[in-house]
Amino acid sequence: MTAKNADKHVQIENMLNHSIPWNIIQKKVGCGKSMIRRISRKTKMQSKNSAGRHRLLTPREETKAARDIRLGLSKSAADASFGVKKPDRSVNPKTITRTFKRKGLKSAKKKTALPLSNDRQKARYDWAKAHKDWSETDWERVVFSDETKIQKRGSNGL
Repeated sequence: MTAKNADKHVQIENMLNHSIPWNIIQKKVGCGKSMIRRISRKTKMQSKNSAGRHRLLTPREETKAARDIRLGLSKSAADASFGVKKPDRSVNPKTITRTFKRKGLKSAKKKTALPLSNDRQKARYDWAKAHKDWSETDWERVVFSDETKIQKRGSNGL
């Protein structure tokens, strides 16, 4: 490393220690983000104002879990937690759920049927009112579509 690079290296370390944003460091020192990133990784610089427990999942594992959900490889957070499981630790599905929220994914239950419009609801109600007094013999003449296979043309498969 040349004296000029060593000087830049020390300047970058100092600025990182004082939590100066990377774009300002770039302008003052005259270097690229890759150099700042490399120095911050080597020196294991961390922001002094971060508190609490370290994240269990790396950004790469978070991205993998989110991608598995988007592609349908995992159906739930529990499935995704098995995908990022490591031999030395297990990942709770709630951790995966928080990760999905950070990534902008939302949970949703599959709807079983489309909601009825007001017109359709009224039509069903009117039909039920009109047929509420039918006897069993009247209902015996009705063929429901889910009970019988009906073809307009050709044989009925008999």
